[in-house]
Amino acid sequence: MIKKIYHKKTQKIIWVVLTILILPAFFIWGSSSLLRNKPKASYIGIIEGKKVTLAVFEDALLATRNLAIMQFGEKLDELKDYLNLPQQAWERLVLLQEAKKRKINVSDKEVIQEIMNFPFLQRKGSFDNILYNQTLEYNFRTPARVFEEQVRQNLILAKFYKQVTGPVKTSDEEILREYKKENEKISIYYLAGFYADFSETVNPTEEELKEYYRTHALEFKQPPAFNIEYVAVKSDEEAKSIYALFKKTKSLKNAGDTLQLDVKESGFFVQDEPIPGFGWSPEITALISKLNLGQIAGPVRLDSNYYLLTLKEKREPFIPGLDKIQDKVKEALLRDASRRLAKETLTKCLVQLQQGPNTTVSRQTLEKISVRFGLKQGITPAFTFGSYIEGIGASEIFFNEAKDLKANEWSKIIENPAGCYLVSLKDFEPIDTAQYEAQKEEFGRTLLAFKQHEYFAKFLENLKNKSSLY
Repeated sequence: MIKKIYHKKTQKIIWVVLTILILPAFFIWGSSSLLRNKPKASYIGIIEGKKVTLAVFEDALLATRNLAIMQFGEKLDELKDYLNLPQQAWERLVLLQEAKKRKINVSDKEVIQEIMNFPFLQRKGSFDNILYNQTLEYNFRTPARVFEEQVRQNLILAKFYKQVTGPVKTSDEEILREYKKENEKISIYYLAGFYADFSETVNPTEEELKEYYRTHALEFKQPPAFNIEYVAVKSDEEAKSIYALFKKTKSLKNAGDTLQLDVKESGFFVQDEPIPGFGWSPEITALISKLNLGQIAGPVRLDSNYYLLTLKEKREPFIPGLDKIQDKVKEALLRDASRRLAKETLTKCLVQLQQGPNTTVSRQTLEKISVRFGLKQGITPAFTFGSYIEGIGASEIFFNEAKDLKANEWSKIIENPAGCYLVSLKDFEPIDTAQYEAQKEEFGRTLLAFKQHEYFAKFLENLKNKSSLY
């Protein structure tokens, strides 16, 4: 489990703090805004009560892009659509602000040494200054002063990470427990009452549908829905022109028509859906939810465009009539009824198994019991905690319930999204003690790194909750 989670989950958390910072996506902004003579006055959020300008945010985007180039190289372009650069850049700023409060510093000597140790800047085992300048110009597209300050920030965050996660420890007992989760194996007998099978026996009447709707009406309540008008332009100057016209006309459509720009309408959408024309954008959704009718928001920069938008219509939460959602009501009734029937059947089956004569669990006994109660049955191959069991699903709950059962003993009823189950332990394969001792040190390091990442991720979330991204 640790290896699986470590590779799939913790790699997302903070690349920076492992000498490399947060996983970023590829985004070209050109020259760093640190070199601008006139930084933009627009703000994109607040950290620790201080406004964050768009220029500062773009600096963070440039830094995360450069880190991504160092990590992914030529593969970066293939991964850019799967990574959230703006979110990672914002997290970088949040972390840097906290590190500044803690007075974490990095000397020029440390920065120079870090850069000279980069493998991609070396020829014949030594740092190559010509290669360095070429890499900055053609790969990073970043002036040396800016790049060196980015490296300084990365080292600050690496120190910050060590400071925050330093108290996190692992014990021998914890290492052994987690090692067992990854390496112990069991196989089980199971009896299953799948909800889909029981739903075929349910045929609700019209009166039953009405009664179910009456008693579960709140479950069908529709969330607020929004309809926005928006316009996309390529420059901040164009966005400012539209904003100025809107202030005069109070209409985004009129402002867009005056400037011969295409003003689009999204149509109604709810908060947990992709926004038509934007896709998934929690930042935009959060912004829209705070707008009054006719109020303008923006400019907001997404990808290579600047967006201005107004809230045209808002539909308040409501409960649709039964005639509008009869199919959904029937589906919910069937779901609840089939769950109840499956659990009732498994309960009767368990009572008989516990009160009847002691019977050795085998394939033959499984077949007899399953036929008697109209259940499915099967025997799994050996599996570990956290794996996937074909035809059943995630193994965690089955592993925990079955591992300590005695021979021919049945578990309590286990429920998952597909059905209800009874399980009995077939075989148990313990860990190889000698192998554990040989792997303990390395496994312990992996476990500690995982715990540190988890701890720091929660720490970061708490910091982000104190900030606000517009």
